[in-house]
Amino acid sequence: MLLEDLERFEPALVIKDGEVVEPERPAPVAVPDWLRTTVNIAPVSPDDLRVCARGARVRVIELVPDQLLTFAREADPKTDGERFFVELKGWTTFGYYTSRIGIHDEMEYKGNTLLAEFSGTDPATLPAIPPPGEPLPVKP
Repeated sequence: MLLEDLERFEPALVIKDGEVVEPERPAPVAVPDWLRTTVNIAPVSPDDLRVCARGARVRVIELVPDQLLTFAREADPKTDGERFFVELKGWTTFGYYTSRIGIHDEMEYKGNTLLAEFSGTDPATLPAIPPPGEPLPVKP
């Protein structure tokens, strides 16, 4: 989904399975003023987003300011809670992807079958990921 404006969050272009999709856009709905103030949350601090992990390194998501794009990074877990979270996430992921829903329905695993050819992405054609803190490369 390509957005022209992160505040309005209206899709300018939608691509699914490599094809451009024209979404059916319903007519705008007037939102009453009283409804705009029904969700109130407390301010969020960096400590609220602290990652719990177990082990020497943990995968985290690096946010890119003013972008929807994120990067997968690693951080060092420090507390028992951080290490617990990484362990729990690992076992949850393992459980899901070894279940029928995860391996067959989502991943469409067909079992031990011979592939005549692999139609995946050639890693050599992927752009390099910049180190943390460096800007993303922009294509002209």
